[in-house]
Amino acid sequence: MNSPIDLSIVVPAFNEEGTIGEALSRLHREITKSGKTFEIILVVDGRVDNTEKIALSLNMQNLKVISYEQNQGKGYALRTGAQEILGSVTAFFDGDLDIDASCLIGLYQQLDECDADVVVGSKVHTDSVVFYPPWRRFQSRIMRLLVRTLFDLDIGDTQTGIKIFRTARLKEVIDEVQTTGFSFDVDLLVRMHDQGCKIVEGPIVLAYQFSSTTSLKSSMVVLSDLLKLKIKRPRPLGRRK
Repeated sequence: MNSPIDLSIVVPAFNEEGTIGEALSRLHREITKSGKTFEIILVVDGRVDNTEKIALSLNMQNLKVISYEQNQGKGYALRTGAQEILGSVTAFFDGDLDIDASCLIGLYQQLDECDADVVVGSKVHTDSVVFYPPWRRFQSRIMRLLVRTLFDLDIGDTQTGIKIFRTARLKEVIDEVQTTGFSFDVDLLVRMHDQGCKIVEGPIVLAYQFSSTTSLKSSMVVLSDLLKLKIKRPRPLGRRK
């Protein structure tokens, strides 16, 4: 039987051979400094480059690598990784270099300080330090407006790739999430909100590295997914106070 650990970190990665080695090394270094027991679960979302090979070559303690042939989308990768988690707390953390790995421990601490079920890293938090181009800022504003209008979800930023969950609450809903792409985050957070989970936002440090695969086409797919989610949304349960 596996011993319980503090933190499981699920890292989805697609076409990240240029950054994955440094990203995993930074992540491992920061969490090790915290003194917490942890595991990193890298999910290679399609064997399209050397991401898996580079990760395995690190011979990194506490790293598990999962991969499959065809790209299935970020949401699929996160759901796949979540099936393997052992920690009492789970983090989702993007496999590029945009977000400073040190943010994870701050959000982990905030989970307890706020007695929350979920802490969402937010670019619009007053204490966040962010650099990203105007067109991405515009995309973020539109996304926030859509989420608040369609779902009455009072979260300023659902799409930034760092989130912390109570594992027990995450497992209650993640298998119900239907979407597999970028709108997975909204789908998951709406379901957790509707199940009465307490969701708060926390600060991040972000320097956009121009490694995102977001495009106009993928934005339209997200919009389509959000409208489908709105139509199929089950009736919310009582909210946790």
